[in-house]
Amino acid sequence: MPSMSFGSSRLVSVRESPNFRRSFDAVRGTWNISKDIRVDAFVSRPVAPQSGVFDDGIDENQTFWGVYATAPVPRVSSLKVDVYYFGIDRRNANFAQGIATERRETIGARLFGKRDGFDWNTEGAFQFGSFGASNIQAWTVSTDVGYTFAGLPFTPRVGLKADAISGDKNLKDGTLGTFNPLFPKLPYFSEANLVAPMNLLDIQPNLTLSLTPKVSFNVGWNPFWKQEAADAVYSSALTPVKGTAGGSGRYIGQQVSATLAWAATSHLNIAGTYVHYTPGERVRQASGQDGDFVAVWAQFLF
Repeated sequence: MPSMSFGSSRLVSVRESPNFRRSFDAVRGTWNISKDIRVDAFVSRPVAPQSGVFDDGIDENQTFWGVYATAPVPRVSSLKVDVYYFGIDRRNANFAQGIATERRETIGARLFGKRDGFDWNTEGAFQFGSFGASNIQAWTVSTDVGYTFAGLPFTPRVGLKADAISGDKNLKDGTLGTFNPLFPKLPYFSEANLVAPMNLLDIQPNLTLSLTPKVSFNVGWNPFWKQEAADAVYSSALTPVKGTAGGSGRYIGQQVSATLAWAATSHLNIAGTYVHYTPGERVRQASGQDGDFVAVWAQFLF
């Protein structure tokens, strides 16, 4: 199976940004109960990319399985719901608490829809299982809401994204509180992929303008904090950044981003982005520095 993506891709995504998609070797079944109700079930292992041609292997350290269902909410035409269960078995999992075998299960739900100019996409999940000799108790709540002013020039959409993602409050007790985002979309917060959705609080007010029917522009501001000060900041590789665990402060830093996208044809999309990141004091102490990121890409759809 070349790729999998469910819902808004917060936990399972094709991973477009690094320029090669995440793939799985899997057995997957889909049941389309009606045009609006669908259930997917799968058992898989991630593909381990190699540098040659037609030589990719299987990641023997991970097994991933789950069930994902989506349906409209009865008698509420503007509201839909996803419910899901995911399980993962992972050797040598790396958290600030240490390295051990992780067996984690995730249950969650997503409510989404649009009506009268408003749109919303809210998701919550709880995780449990084991990490070595420790128990796992982790959670996340994420939301993306907005309002589109259809009668104004450039049809502006004012949006607000926010995440609360659990961290580990005590690295030496018998519980791991760090949320595992599994196989999240990259980018999650911006194309720069600076911070993983683990042990995190963030908010992102943003504005999107439709400059023409085929050209859109988005700008946003995004500060970050640790959810738990004792835990680390996690990189886009879902591993702790050395020197960021502990400390008295939670502030990680902030980024400002701008993206211009052009749907050139029905098959060709072209876009570019700029991100400026300013780290907080705790990240500076771990050798973090201000940075700028620029990218331009084209996507051809068959």
